[in-house]
Amino acid sequence: MDDNPLIRICADIQKEIDRLWQREKQLTDELQWYRSTKPAALVDDQQKSEAAAEQLQLEIQALDHEIQENNARLDELAPAIGTLFNPFNWFAKEQVALRRERRQLREIGHQKDTQRQLKTRELETTRARIVQITTDLQRYHTFDFAERQRELLQVKDKLHHAIDRKRRVEEVLTPLVSEMQTLEERKRRVEADLKAAQDFEQRLSHARSSSERARIHEQCGNRFGESSPRTVIFERQKELRQLERDYEKAKRRVEDVAAKAARRIDTIVIDGNNLCYERGAFIGLNALEALLPLLSQTYSVVVVFDSAIRRLLSTDNAGLQKRLGAHAKVHIVASKRQADETILSLADANEFAYVLSNDRFGDFNEKSAVKGGRIIRHEIVEGNIFVHDLQLKATYRHAAGQEARR
Repeated sequence: MDDNPLIRICADIQKEIDRLWQREKQLTDELQWYRSTKPAALVDDQQKSEAAAEQLQLEIQALDHEIQENNARLDELAPAIGTLFNPFNWFAKEQVALRRERRQLREIGHQKDTQRQLKTRELETTRARIVQITTDLQRYHTFDFAERQRELLQVKDKLHHAIDRKRRVEEVLTPLVSEMQTLEERKRRVEADLKAAQDFEQRLSHARSSSERARIHEQCGNRFGESSPRTVIFERQKELRQLERDYEKAKRRVEDVAAKAARRIDTIVIDGNNLCYERGAFIGLNALEALLPLLSQTYSVVVVFDSAIRRLLSTDNAGLQKRLGAHAKVHIVASKRQADETILSLADANEFAYVLSNDRFGDFNEKSAVKGGRIIRHEIVEGNIFVHDLQLKATYRHAAGQEARR
C-alpha cells in the first residue's frame, strides 16, 4: 500500500519510544553523576586549584620581570655592537664578546617566553577547572534528587506503555493490513484481466476476417475460460467495483482500529454498577472479577460504585474492597449522579484516563472525558464480557442461585 497505516503509526510510536529512551538515559546519567559526586572532594580540589592559580600568577609575573630585564640589557648592548660590514669588527675581541653576550641574552629571552606561554596555558586550564568545580558544586547543591528519581520512574512507565502500545498496534493491525494487501493484489490481477479483455475486444473490432475473429475468441477463451471479451469485461468491471468497495471498508476498519490501538491509556475508571448487569439481570461482581485481572496487567484501575451496590450484594465497603481490591481501587459514593460525577472527574484529572461504561453521560457533556470521546463501551453476553476497544474478552460464570434484580 502507498500509505501503510501499520508502518505510519508504528513509526510515530517509535519516535516517542526513542525520545523516552533518550530522556531515560539522560536522567540515569544525571542521577549517577549526583551519586558519584563528593562535594567535600570538590571543595578540596577547588581550594588547591585556586592556590595553584595564585602561584602560577606569581610565577608569570616573575617571568615578565626577567623578560623585561633581559630586553633592557639587549637594548643596552645594541649601540656598542659594530656593523659586520666593517671587517675590523669581525675579529675584535670586544666585538666578539658583545655578539656572544647578545646571542646568549636572546636564547635566554626565548626560553623565558616559552616558559611564560606554558605557565599561561597552565593558568588558563586551572582557572577553567575552578569554573567547572564551581559549576559542579552549584549544580550539586541545587540538584533535586527526589524529583529526578520521580521523573525517571514516570519516564520508565511511559516507555513501558509506549512499547506495549506499539506491540498492541502491530498485533491488532497486522492481520487487517494483510487483508488490505490481499485485496490490493486481487484488484491488480482483475485490472490486468480487464486490460487484457479490452485488448481482445479492440482486436476484434479491427479483425478483417471471420477466421481472425475466431482465433481471438479462442485466445480469450484459453485465458479466461470465456471466449467473449465483452462478457469478461462486464464480469471484471463488476468484480473490480466490489473489490474497491471492500478495500475502502477494510481501509476504514484499519484506520478505526489503528486510532484506538494507538491511544495511550494509563488509567481505566470503571462505572462499577454499570458492569453488574447482563441484559437487565443483576450478575453481581462476576463480570468485574473476571475482567479486572486482565485490565490491571496494563492499566491503573479505579472502580466507582453508587451506594446501592451494598444493598444489592448484601455487603459493605470492606467486603467490596476484599473482592476487588487486589486489582483495583474501589470507591463508593452516595448516589448514581454522584457516581457519574466522580467517574468523570477522575477521568478529567488525567488526559490518559478513560471511562469504561455504557452510560452516555448526557448530563455531563462539559466533562473533558465526554467531549474528548474517552468513553469505552463494553458488552456482556452469555457469560462473556467484551471490551472491543481494548481487544479484551473475559469469561465468567453466573453465581449459583443468583437472582435477577434491578
